[in-house]
Parts: sequence; structure tokens; C-alpha cells
Amino acid sequence: MSYEYDIFLSYQRNPETLRWITQHLVPLLNLRLKLELGRDLSVFIDENIESGTDWPLELATALSNSRILIPLWTRTYFNSPWCTEEFSHMIAREKETSRRNTENRYGLVIPVIIHDCETLSKDISHIQHFEIRRCFNVRMSRESPRAEELDEIIGIQASAIANAIYQAPQWRPE
Repeated sequence: MSYEYDIFLSYQRNPETLRWITQHLVPLLNLRLKLELGRDLSVFIDENIESGTDWPLELATALSNSRILIPLWTRTYFNSPWCTEEFSHMIAREKETSRRNTENRYGLVIPVIIHDCETLSKDISHIQHFEIRRCFNVRMSRESPRAEELDEIIGIQASAIANAIYQAPQWRPE
């Protein structure tokens, strides 16, 4: 068996945030990373969980079957037990597989700040992130200057995201 997903998107659940993710962020990740990877990208978003399934089990399975985690950080991201668990799980996997060190520079977590995060905990502030908070507008149109800015930022970050995907440890059941 191998990984099912390249990216697990972790965010604090909100219908408008989900709409922005599916209408703006994921299409740009797909476009830009397909150019880097030379293949289609597989992204897990919790909206893909089918009705009637065990929500925690489905999340845990998807997370275990994802190469990297992209948490969309807001000031309240870590107030969510789900977000905290997803983040902690992937950081633990980084440590288990000796990532984010001199031998393996790329970690398994690439944080993206979408809203005010001026007070990040010292425990996580060392993880290099990138910011798209100016582009996080749930009413944004695809032709707006902010949408163009988001495309530019994702284009710049695509190489680092692709490298993290390439450098992910070999899949193993958890």
C-alpha cells in the first residue's frame, strides 16, 4: 500500500472557510503542484467524508495516509481539538521519522497563516510558514487582485511544497 493523499488540509471548520478552500486554494494548489510534480495532486479535505461513516476514524485514516499536512492557521486554530490533534499527529510523525533536521530539512507540516497569528506559541514558531492572510477573503472573486496575489504566492511556494511531498517518508501503516 502507499499514501492515498499528498496533502491533508487542516482548518478550523466553518462553511465560508470551506467554500474559500474549495473555490480558491485547492484549485491553485492543484494547478501549481501539478506543474512541479508532473502528476495530479491528491488533497484530503474533510468535506469528502461520506455521511454515516465514523468521523474520527475517517480523519485518522486520512491523516495517516497523507504525505504532508498543511494547517491553515488562524488565531483560534489551536482552540479546536480536531486541529490540535491533526497537527500533533503529524509533528509526532516528523519526530519518529527524523524530519526537519540537518539530514532531512523538509518537515511534514507546512503551515499557512490565513488570519492573525501574531502570538504563535514558541513551541511552533520555529516552523517556517507562509502567509496568505491578505488573500483569505470568503467573498473573493476569481478575477480579483487578491485572487491573483494568491496565485502568485502559491506559485512561489509550490516548489517547497513539492519538495516536502517528495521527501515524505516511505508509507507505513500506523
